[in-house]
Amino acid sequence: MASPSPTPEDPRTVGVEPAPDGHVPAPDGTCLDHERVRRLQAEWHALQAGFVDDPHQALEQADALVAKSVRLIDEAVTARRTELRGSDVESAPVIADTEQARLALREYRALLERLLTL
Repeated sequence: MASPSPTPEDPRTVGVEPAPDGHVPAPDGTCLDHERVRRLQAEWHALQAGFVDDPHQALEQADALVAKSVRLIDEAVTARRTELRGSDVESAPVIADTEQARLALREYRALLERLLTL
């Protein structure tokens, strides 16, 4: 389940233009909200600190953390695609007019560009 996107009032998004559907992209191009990223980074630092005492456990935790991060990114991208489509991801997009289609295409491009930086 994806976390809510930052709001336009959020100081992290000052100057970041919301999409026509109200979605405010993270200013740094991440797919996850900053709080989620912060928690994942905290988990990383904790497991990294435990490496000296138990390297094998740290590796298991690192693998689990990467798997968790991939799952969270997948959920966030799926949620964003659903927002852009105006319907379930498996069905055809629901676009009322050409201008909405143009704006949706722009948002798809932004999403793809974020994904390609991974």
